[in-house]
Amino acid sequence: TLIVGGDNIDTATPAQVSFNIVTVPNNPPVQLSSLVTQPGPDLAVNRFEITPSTGLLTGQDVGVKWVVENQGGLPASGTWSDRIVVRNTDTGTVIADISVPYDSAIDGDIAVGDARVRNTTIKLPNGSAAAGHLSFTVLVDSNNVLAESNSSSTAEDNNSATEDADVTLAPYADVTVSDLALQPSTNVQP
Repeated sequence: TLIVGGDNIDTATPAQVSFNIVTVPNNPPVQLSSLVTQPGPDLAVNRFEITPSTGLLTGQDVGVKWVVENQGGLPASGTWSDRIVVRNTDTGTVIADISVPYDSAIDGDIAVGDARVRNTTIKLPNGSAAAGHLSFTVLVDSNNVLAESNSSSTAEDNNSATEDADVTLAPYADVTVSDLALQPSTNVQP
């Protein structure tokens, strides 16, 4: 049905109307894959802790433990690395930067909704470089090896966690020389 609206006030000249009939193909819509969220794993840090968390001294071992959870729609498989960065926030100095590899052939795929407890030990350096306020940061899949996704497009936003701690300079031996005597005491030549 075609309805033509409007008034033709010039009754002496008939209105000239033409139509073109075109066949419209019935093709499915084109989806741009870059705009559509594809299912994938979504690794998230759901717990992060350092042990001990207080009373830290330079030169001490610190236990670092984190829980990686797959909050995505597919299992996380393959190999990737988690990264631990320790920075002295007072000076900006990086105290430690280590990678902890994960291999699902050894440790198993992380199924949807499943988690893995990861841990390592970091030895704080001796001396003043490690004294002060330290920031411990864990970055899961730090090299972005896994194509992560979720329905809100925030899958890469939950890959890190940070814990802060104060570290005191450990007491070190203060050696001084006293009562130094040379034998023989005269005519010493280098």
